Amino acid sequence: LISETSREVFLVPNQLNQIRSGFFSSLSVLGQILGCYLVCSSAQGLALIDQHAAHERVAFERLRKQMRANAVERQTLLLHQTIEFSAGEMMLLEKQLNVLERYGFTLEPFGPSCYAIIAVPALLPEADYRPVVRQMVAELAEIDKSERLSQHLEERLATIACHSVIRANRQLEVHEMRALLRDLDDTDFATQCPHGRPVLLAYSREDLERMFKRVL
Repeated sequence: LISETSREVFLVPNQLNQIRSGFFSSLSVLGQILGCYLVCSSAQGLALIDQHAAHERVAFERLRKQMRANAVERQTLLLHQTIEFSAGEMMLLEKQLNVLERYGFTLEPFGPSCYAIIAVPALLPEADYRPVVRQMVAELAEIDKSERLSQHLEERLATIACHSVIRANRQLEVHEMRALLRDLDDTDFATQCPHGRPVLLAYSREDLERMFKRVL
């Protein structure tokens, strides 16, 4: 039912490949099914929205804009999380502190072989951030060209966005569903998540009548 024509555009069953301005906000929310999908109606027919993919796209675009403006919103941790590094890891970390800052992670020295995580991107939920920081340091050590770094930043942003958003099987209130639809209207490439999965499946009246064999 879905075919990919590019990284930015997915054709949905009624061949909708361009979303007009205000499309998502114009939808009428009917409910949520399977803890994952919003069911909406439009003037044309039926729309199904993957809530996790939609939140991913919104979070990704928000983070990308903040990062390009060197203004990633941060939350300061009440309890700092300390990480102990080897001598080699310490050298790598010190070289990449500015990159981690661009992501929204603030680290400060805490003893001869430790750093403390002081702040993290505001979009992230409360968690143990030490494995993420350690992984980022290891990955950045392998990036030696600016074009590869740029690509890596986009990939890492997509991962951060994925971890920051509402998971499947969470019941949303109607006002949360409507807020998500409004956010999608303000988001580029709102019909797919950063990993390329579709956010929206739309069925016109003709699509529905064809599936129910009401037309020849």
